[in-house]
Amino acid sequence: MNPVKVLAVGNSFSENVASCLPQIAEAGNRPLILGRLYIGGCSLERHWQNVLSGAKDYLYNHTGREQIPTSIGDAFKMEDWDFVTFQQASHFSGMPETYHPFLENLSAYAKVMSPRAKQVIHETWAYAKDSTHPGFANYHNSQEEMYRRLRDAYHMAAGTIGAAAFLPAGDAWQLARATEIGDTLCADGFHGNAKGCYLSAAVWYEVLLGGDIRENTFCPNGVTEKELKILQDCAHQAAAQSM
Repeated sequence: MNPVKVLAVGNSFSENVASCLPQIAEAGNRPLILGRLYIGGCSLERHWQNVLSGAKDYLYNHTGREQIPTSIGDAFKMEDWDFVTFQQASHFSGMPETYHPFLENLSAYAKVMSPRAKQVIHETWAYAKDSTHPGFANYHNSQEEMYRRLRDAYHMAAGTIGAAAFLPAGDAWQLARATEIGDTLCADGFHGNAKGCYLSAAVWYEVLLGGDIRENTFCPNGVTEKELKILQDCAHQAAAQSM
């Protein structure tokens, strides 16, 4: 089986996904090459400015290789990518005006650099209800408002670029929060802990790798068997609704 090659143009939220996705893929016997362009808190606007400048501002991690400084252009040339994912910085995620024209520009650039790659929108998640992240004020410190607004903005973004797929991590998080797991998915009020990272990666596994997470045996440290089943069910439900 040929590996699925995914380039994540992201920030710390895509790094959260990457902390579990390779292990899930391995357990599911689904070969994966995951390239990650990482700058903490990076917005779509900054990604586009980095395209224009050619700045090697990213810490690029390629499955099985050490982390290296690189540019977006260099990363696109490293593989014949199957998928390229885009996401907004979490604090701007529910503010659609911050997506334009940067997302469209990035999409057009990706089509030139990697014309075969399917473009994908990664829907990030709302902060914990008690988050102290300064960007939470954009949503009146309301998890429900943040989720509602980011969901609308990401779906709009997917339509804008004609995305081939949608990664509903934010939906999976809200489904999990409605279970006995509750609002316990964050490590610091916004990044995922073991449960949150696993849940987001499980969504990527279903959508991009075509696996059924409910049949996958990988369980990260810090997650109980009972919690694992709930998280798997939420990821599967969210993924199924996005297709």
